[in-house]
Amino acid sequence: MHFCRALLFALLFSSSFFAHAAASHPNIIMILADDLGWHDVGFNGRKEWRTPNLDRLAKQGTIFNRWYVGGVVCAPSRAVLMTGKYTLHNGVTGNGGDLPAEETTIAEALKQHGYATALFGKWHSGKPREGNTSVHPMDQGFDDFFGFTNAKHAWEHFPKELWFGREKKPLATNAFTATMFVDHSLDFVNETNNARFFFISRLRNRICTSKRLPKMSRSSKVNFLKKIRRIPLTQTTQP
Repeated sequence: MHFCRALLFALLFSSSFFAHAAASHPNIIMILADDLGWHDVGFNGRKEWRTPNLDRLAKQGTIFNRWYVGGVVCAPSRAVLMTGKYTLHNGVTGNGGDLPAEETTIAEALKQHGYATALFGKWHSGKPREGNTSVHPMDQGFDDFFGFTNAKHAWEHFPKELWFGREKKPLATNAFTATMFVDHSLDFVNETNNARFFFISRLRNRICTSKRLPKMSRSSKVNFLKKIRRIPLTQTTQP
C-alpha cells in the first residue's frame, strides 16, 4: 500500500461565500490527499506545475503547517483523523483494521451541533471485527457518502461501480472518479448553503497513465492526459 504521506490542508470558510453560516460555526471542507508530498502544491513552493485552485483555497482558508498524519499507511491515518485519537487508542493499527463502531468520529460530533455531513472519495474499511460487518461511513455520522469503501477498489480511476450512500450502483463507461467526486462535492455545498456543513473529500494523487485509461484512441488519451495534468506531456517543467 502507498503511504498516506500528507494531510493537505483543512479549509475553514467564513467568507461571504458562506454568509449563511453563523460566525461561531464555520462551514468546514477538509481535503485529504493520498501520496501527496508537502512540496507538491504551489502554495508550498512547487514550480514545475501549477495548482492555482488549491493555492487560492489555501489563501482563503487555514493551512496547518505542523498538522501531521497519525499513521504511515491509509487506514490508521484516516482513523486518527476521524477520531482524534492515536492508533493505539482508536483500535486501527494497520491497513486491515476496521474502525470500531463505538468510536465517535468528527462527523458524529459535528452533527450534534447542527452540521450536515458528507464524505466523497475513499473510506477504507478494513476486515470486519468479530461478530460485526464492516463499518459504513453513514453509520459513523455522515449523512451522505459517495465513493469507495474498499482500499483495493479505490485504486481504480475508472471503476465500473461505486457506492451511492448505502447502495452500490453501476457507472457510465469511462466515468472518471476525480471528476465525479468534485461534482458531488459542489452539489453538496450548493444544496446545503443555508446550513452549517462539514464534508471530507478524499482524493488519490496517483498520476493517471495511459495504461490506466479506458479503451480510447491514442489521440484521445493524449488529450485526456493533457487535461488532467494541466502541463505539456513532452515537458517536465512549466513553459
